[in-house]
Amino acid sequence: MTRRQTTLRIFLSISLSALSIHCSRAIQFEDGASNAGGTVGGNPKLTYYPSLTDSPEIEWDAPANNVQNYEVRFGSQPNLGDLLEWNPVGTGRSYQHTGLNLLDGGVYYYSVRAKTTDAQTLAVLTNESWKAVQCPTSYEFVPALSGYTDRGFCVAKYEAKQSGGAGVSQVSGFPWVNITRNAARIACQTNGAAFDLLTNLEWQTLARNIEMVAENWDQGTVGSVGGLNRGHSDGVPNQSLAASTDDNQSCSDTGQTCSLAIWSDQRRTHKLADGSILWDIGGNVREWLQDDNSTVRGKNEMISLVTNVAPFLLSAKNEFGPAGNYSSLNSGNFGGFGEAHINFASGGLNRGGSWAAGINAGVFAASLANQIDNSLSALGFRCVYRP
Repeated sequence: MTRRQTTLRIFLSISLSALSIHCSRAIQFEDGASNAGGTVGGNPKLTYYPSLTDSPEIEWDAPANNVQNYEVRFGSQPNLGDLLEWNPVGTGRSYQHTGLNLLDGGVYYYSVRAKTTDAQTLAVLTNESWKAVQCPTSYEFVPALSGYTDRGFCVAKYEAKQSGGAGVSQVSGFPWVNITRNAARIACQTNGAAFDLLTNLEWQTLARNIEMVAENWDQGTVGSVGGLNRGHSDGVPNQSLAASTDDNQSCSDTGQTCSLAIWSDQRRTHKLADGSILWDIGGNVREWLQDDNSTVRGKNEMISLVTNVAPFLLSAKNEFGPAGNYSSLNSGNFGGFGEAHINFASGGLNRGGSWAAGINAGVFAASLANQIDNSLSALGFRCVYRP
């Protein structure tokens, strides 16, 4: 599998003069997220980047007038060039440093400056920072989504399987079910520090990431009428399934034929914007989230028909729905999003669908019908690692 390059873009509006530089700054990742990092340790410029060998690829937007070349510097501390001292990169406006040996969780700094034709040296960007992170084995990085998450996180590639008291992300075995919400959370935390049960805001972050990837839609186009694939949800076979070691065996054990390139509504894999693969987000078993709920969020209806967006915190569309408006997908698969089973306030929240949920399954499917001490044969969980 080829993973798409995740690009950090620094947009600068710069006035190149001998006396001053004025710049406005925004971060955007290739998948459309407005910020892949957030505030850490009081530093609002700190961005998470999932590599221990590469820096982010930085792009800056600045006028070419009077610029002879740009130079970049990378270091492990502000104003230090121990990774790369000021290095000319020409008049191009992007650079990525590779072949590094970074520490997991280490914070690193980069600066960009311009050399002008009249021998002026102007600091374009100074001591901006990123945090290098590495996801655990069988976890995939999900960039933050503005309004939902303020930092990237690592989500389990597979539904949790039981290994002693821990809920592990692995191919072999059937999903761990018949477990209460609190027990599921403890099973995730047993993996170590920074492991936990997913929150609804994290689920929305990864689901909306999936929504924007064309390969997850039936015609290879976002919004196409057949919708997103739901995963194992037609009741054949009438049980949960183990995953496959081969991501390209995307319909493994369903009796259907598909692959990463051949779509089926029973395809069990979904692709994130960077090309990484998650299994059984939409089907197989429903999944506990750590959120408590004591409020009815609306009527029970298919997710594609949920349109209320205000106020944000109690909006079914914002809490459980896709970013786009797909109200025209009002029959058949209903966009493959699943059902909002939200006319309840039973205390718990689970997402996704089970092996026999049919069109009610999907990556955006949500249920508020279960109490947190329920343990059901079609209800499991998935863990998150927060670097």
